[in-house]
Amino acid sequence: MIGGFTLTTGDGATDKLIESILIAGLDDWQYLADVEWLVIESALEEDIDLAPKLPGPDPHFEDRMARVLAVLHVLFVRGLVVPGDVPHEFVPWDGNPEVWTKRIEEGWRSHPGNLAIGDVVWLFNTPEGDLLAASYMTDQK
Repeated sequence: MIGGFTLTTGDGATDKLIESILIAGLDDWQYLADVEWLVIESALEEDIDLAPKLPGPDPHFEDRMARVLAVLHVLFVRGLVVPGDVPHEFVPWDGNPEVWTKRIEEGWRSHPGNLAIGDVVWLFNTPEGDLLAASYMTDQK
């Protein structure tokens, strides 16, 4: 359980979300807002509305963040994606999946407003993540 949300791997919705994140990562580094949007879209397919509600307090923030953190943690633990910064090129973070997930949560909570490109973390597919994404692409043909 990450952030109060248990991600069930092996179900269709979770597998499709992981697939979407990895395929998007074939083309470029991903940022947190990308993954947030993919989680919102995935939840909508389950008739769960996690979209931000503005102006005013966002009633879905905690649930949305918990789902994002859970899927990122799975990707980190499986060695499919690594987090980092991009000062000029990708620089992976030191640590482990638990440290990375906590760092993302803390950075996100301290970030004012909606996420934009490069806020909090950049995400990079590992070679294993790219191989799995490529296999998804082959399966779609």
